[in-house]
Amino acid sequence: MPVSMPGLSAFLLLLLAGVSPLLKAESNCSAVAAALNERFQHEGECANKPFYTCAGIVLHVLENNTSMMMQADGYQSADTSCDKQSQVPWCPNSGSIMRDVVSFSFLHKDITANYGYPMFSNAVGTAGYVFNANAIQDYLLCAYPVDAMSFSRKNCGCGEWGEGICTDVNSVKATCNGIDTDADFFNTYIADNHAWDIKAMCSFGKEASAFNTFISSTQMIVSNADKQANWNPYCSPDKLDKCAGWNELVLKPWFNIPYKDIPIEAFFYVTDSHNLYPDSSNAKTLADKMAKTFPGNVPVLGINIDNIYDESGKGPFFCAP
Repeated sequence: MPVSMPGLSAFLLLLLAGVSPLLKAESNCSAVAAALNERFQHEGECANKPFYTCAGIVLHVLENNTSMMMQADGYQSADTSCDKQSQVPWCPNSGSIMRDVVSFSFLHKDITANYGYPMFSNAVGTAGYVFNANAIQDYLLCAYPVDAMSFSRKNCGCGEWGEGICTDVNSVKATCNGIDTDADFFNTYIADNHAWDIKAMCSFGKEASAFNTFISSTQMIVSNADKQANWNPYCSPDKLDKCAGWNELVLKPWFNIPYKDIPIEAFFYVTDSHNLYPDSSNAKTLADKMAKTFPGNVPVLGINIDNIYDESGKGPFFCAP
């Protein structure tokens, strides 16, 4: 006899109830990893919206306080919110928070030059978290094609070089006025062997045209490796293995909201096959510790640096075993 619809619904509920939390977590992890790899590989535009709305990954690498984090047995849980004194790793707690902003980077297959080192380097293993793409529009203040040392800039990290203060994070304006294409950026800062003082670099806004110019300018820079020594000491000919090819996104902090509402999509750790990251096991321990304590079902993903440069379409994100 066919099962009636009410009976079928009850049957499905029983099946779902029988799925172990571990299987549910693995399913969620696989889905998040697949989504991030798809964003990493995405080609084309985003229907006249900023590129970050459909492509790329916005991530934050934990800074020098990872040693302290590794030693901690656990972190505060419950429905606590972040403030400037918070010591849990998913709260803004680096030196940059003194100016009410947080530095992130944008990862995508077209702008990955030398991302393996030192962007992901850290003394005790490299770990961090991925910001949820749906929240970027609300938090992003400005973007730079290379590390702009925003902690030494006015206007909450998005302005001219100077004292890194932030009086009103909600009135920040980007400064790349009149630089509408990557050619404009190239001609202003890099062409004709400019000895570019990185302090002079302007910031791009979060609007579609501005952010898309940030993407194309970043791509232009990584496609002109011979010019990089002009603006970045890490990129001199004898240090190309440590070329600081990463970009910088400046986001406002997430104060006074419960941990469970912080838009973190995944925690991650970094690994590779060339032993650039010998402490990846430490990094995984740290990522696992964060995920175990953070409210909700936020997965731990590995980032395999080898696959950042793999053109097969596999993508760098994978579910940690």
